[in-house]
Amino acid sequence: SREVSVLGGAGFRAMRSVGIRRLYGPVTKCRGIPLSWNCLRQSIHVIRTTSGLRLSSAPVSSHKRGRYEVMRISTCRWLALEATSSTDSSTYWPKHYYDEEEDDDDLGGSEIPGIQSLNAIAEKASTEADVKNAKDRRDDILSTQDLRPSRQRYVHNCFLKAAARAGDFKAATDAYALMVETDVPLNEKTFGKILLACNTSKESTVDHIHSWEQKAKEHGFQTPIIEGIVLHALAVKDSVEAAEGRLREIIKSGRKPNAVMYATVIYARAKHNLRAAEELFDEMIAQGIEPDNYCYTTLIHANAEAMQPERAESWLKDMISRGLTPDAVHYNSMIHACALNGDFNASVEWVKFMIRAGAQPTVITYNTILNSCAKSGQYERAEQCLGQMIVSGLEPDLTSYNSLIDACAGEGQGQRAEHWYEEMVLVGIAPNIYSFVGLMKAYAKVGHLAKVEFWMRELKKSGTPLNYVAYLV
Repeated sequence: SREVSVLGGAGFRAMRSVGIRRLYGPVTKCRGIPLSWNCLRQSIHVIRTTSGLRLSSAPVSSHKRGRYEVMRISTCRWLALEATSSTDSSTYWPKHYYDEEEDDDDLGGSEIPGIQSLNAIAEKASTEADVKNAKDRRDDILSTQDLRPSRQRYVHNCFLKAAARAGDFKAATDAYALMVETDVPLNEKTFGKILLACNTSKESTVDHIHSWEQKAKEHGFQTPIIEGIVLHALAVKDSVEAAEGRLREIIKSGRKPNAVMYATVIYARAKHNLRAAEELFDEMIAQGIEPDNYCYTTLIHANAEAMQPERAESWLKDMISRGLTPDAVHYNSMIHACALNGDFNASVEWVKFMIRAGAQPTVITYNTILNSCAKSGQYERAEQCLGQMIVSGLEPDLTSYNSLIDACAGEGQGQRAEHWYEEMVLVGIAPNIYSFVGLMKAYAKVGHLAKVEFWMRELKKSGTPLNYVAYLV
């Protein structure tokens, strides 16, 4: 025990639990790094000979010589471990052991059978059915495989990702309860995903956010990542004062917030007080914190919503001056600002500019311009825009066609609206109520009551749920 104790209590408990009886080799500089069988299997460099221990020139994976199994830890100190050879080492994995240097969350857990299908479900989860599918996959993996705790945690965390993406806070808390009940070790990612589920859920409240943050602290996870998620959750729940108050607490405690934390509070402030948001940005710069793309995304979009295209453009220029590269999101905000002001020509110029800058327009880019045309009744320009969209290789969606139909309706162009309705159906896009409303508005504009009634009947036959908008026409 004296030889092993140099590794510290955690290392000693880990070794004892896997049946290690004696330790050989220089260990005085191991710095208390705990040992794991995952480490043991990664590289084996020590070979026992009749004259003692000798270092080999190359690693040999998964190797045993008699009763000796050997390893190299990250400090490059060599160890030979005398262990019981009658039992497979994997059955001795300590119940509560958490090896920071061999975290399966970081390694990706790709060796776990079935984990890739669970991950695929989690990445695209958006509905209650997706979460149930992910839960069934998780339960299947855990019930059919004998996984060590860190890998069980990886499976649970994958499921928590699905719950977070779908905004299923109850599923996330149920998963946490199961992890605690089955003694699965928790980590930062566990609490991070639960807080994200709290963030995206409509049922959760600010009190839930504070409660789960406290649980994370009790388990020793008061980290910048957790604090950032909490800040974002408070901002999303529209608790602006609480989000900014939390930022002040971080600064007061002597910890330095990062750009993401500031960007989150800037986002929350910008929805209510644009000037205050810009002052927070200036404060961040004064603190010596370099802004990231998200900071500028928030400010550019906020100014666009406030119908201040000149101010939005000044923030875009400031972004470029700091060596950051705007992407389609930033340019789309600029186009949106021009569109809200009814400046079609400026919108088109920004599309040309973003292409020259190397950012490719997206469906949202063209839909923003189409929406502007719809509001101003410029159906010919809307048709040109849709044509350019198709030429650029993008496929118009339901929003694209509805905006075009609405643009035709604004000018009383019923036949053109019908043309684009037929085109939409032809390419396999199912119309919604606003498609029919656009058609009815087009004929109502010129007083063609028979056609309005015709499209109302078509709307009812389609099975599309009616709302007051259709009757207003």
